[in-house]
Amino acid sequence: MLTKEECINALENIIFNVGVARSDYRTSGKAKEDYCTLNSLIEEHFSNPPLKFEELQERETYYHIYYGWISIRSISDCECILINTLNSDGYKQIEFEEDCFYKKEVQV
Repeated sequence: MLTKEECINALENIIFNVGVARSDYRTSGKAKEDYCTLNSLIEEHFSNPPLKFEELQERETYYHIYYGWISIRSISDCECILINTLNSDGYKQIEFEEDCFYKKEVQV
């Protein structure tokens, strides 16, 4: 898998090469638009900030740094969460902790 830096370098090379190969304004304008779209996708793909309590939803799957992939069964107002661990540990009730829930797997 490519790193974020490799993706950005490849994207910048494409824009540079389009500018060298074509001086047509319409083509370079479209290339810049495509560059912005692909750059946004790269940022979205590599961005994985920890989720806040308000962002968690029942019946959704998240990555938890201690339990791995989990599914949230229910959420209470006291920030207690009933989770189903996907590694066959069954249901557990846990308290919400900052920097523990993510949309994608985190390498620690």
